[in-house]
Amino acid sequence: MHFMGESFPHLSHAPIVEAVIDIRARSEKDWNLEPIKDILKKELSDYPKIEEQRILMAEFMAGAKQTPQATTKDLGLNGYVFRADDNLQIAQFQKNGFIFSRLNPYINWEAFVEEARRLWEIHKIICAPSDVSRIGVRFINRIEKSLSVKIEDVLNDSPNPPSDFELSFSNFFHRDIFIVPDTPYKINLIKVLEKSETQAIFIIDIDVYIMLSLELDRIWGEYLNEMRYLKNKIFFSCIRESVLETLK
Repeated sequence: MHFMGESFPHLSHAPIVEAVIDIRARSEKDWNLEPIKDILKKELSDYPKIEEQRILMAEFMAGAKQTPQATTKDLGLNGYVFRADDNLQIAQFQKNGFIFSRLNPYINWEAFVEEARRLWEIHKIICAPSDVSRIGVRFINRIEKSLSVKIEDVLNDSPNPPSDFELSFSNFFHRDIFIVPDTPYKINLIKVLEKSETQAIFIIDIDVYIMLSLELDRIWGEYLNEMRYLKNKIFFSCIRESVLETLK
């Protein structure tokens, strides 16, 4: 895939509340969690807050004329979550993958990817993945407006209520899944409107992903750069120019 060098305006007040790089890769090493935890603590002194990540399974049982009973079964540790002191950067180390998140304030793409790659190299040491089955780049954006704002003044291609019926939106949740022609990429786009007593909150959640068996050394080049382009293209296509001007 070749992109035509299209550039996007810099937003000094970008509405990004969370940026995520998600890499699915099966571990080739035994998943012995206590030694892994010790290694991670040594390597991640700048991520001192540690949480266990457990797998829970809910079961519902009901007999004739009986109230359904819910039980939860703990299937054990799935991995660890490491948080930076300020809680703005989060790394998840799992048997089948690695996830890095940067919360608001998001700095820039280069710093985001550089830290994700540094942590991925640590993940490679403890898991020795042989290949990658999925890579995702996800950006969640939040735009706050007054309650009186019109949806069409914020979003391009805004949703409409059923025709011939006088309705107005209180909230909405709209999801689309796109295939990018002639590429291996897919895009999961979620647009949400949530209204509180004082404001209208628009969420634009963009997840660009690829599901292929990839060599490890191909992650940090063309694929991530192309996914970055696609998430930018979707975002700037969703938002009205007048709103983008307020974010510059």
